[in-house]
Amino acid sequence: MRWSEVDLINKVWHLPAERAKNSMAHIVHLSDFSMEIIVGLPQINNSPLVFTMNGRQSFTNLDNLKRQRLDRLMGDMPHWQIRDLRRTATTLMAEIGIA
Repeated sequence: MRWSEVDLINKVWHLPAERAKNSMAHIVHLSDFSMEIIVGLPQINNSPLVFTMNGRQSFTNLDNLKRQRLDRLMGDMPHWQIRDLRRTATTLMAEIGIA
């Protein structure tokens, strides 16, 4: 996500076609909670990237963060991966009729 793609006033993210997997532009309506997160983020080194740790590249390594922090905090929890959350959310949403 780039700062130039986010419309803070209208709470919308304009994802351009060239960065979408299906090569189609998307308009993503942002919830109040997501806006609260985005507005609270620092702009590191004047980076165009919203989610970045160093200002040069997007933050993408959730698995590494999970291993470093969550696994340690959760102790003896059985092995799981970040993508398991997406699958679980998809299953639960389908059960209540959300495509």
